[in-house]
Amino acid sequence: MSEAIIEGFLKEQLIKPERISVFDVNRARLEFLKKEFGVGTSSSVAATCKNADLVIIAVKPQNLSDKLWAQLKEHLSPQSVLLSIVAGKNRGVGEQRE
Repeated sequence: MSEAIIEGFLKEQLIKPERISVFDVNRARLEFLKKEFGVGTSSSVAATCKNADLVIIAVKPQNLSDKLWAQLKEHLSPQSVLLSIVAGKNRGVGEQRE
């Protein structure tokens, strides 16, 4: 799903590839996205969130953990928009970051 979003953003010229940063625990996947779309890659959730206007969570439901949510909460700025497209998961409508 994340690949389709990146492809759509670039196809419609909504954002330049160098303004997109991706993170994945699978290094081969990161290299594929970098090669395919010319996007930047990050080595951690913290690095991905740094200065991000929009963060999209596109993981398989079984990979969505409290640890990931804690990292996001710690590293997202209050101005960042967080969009989750994880099927079947509800983090809580109205839940706010501190």
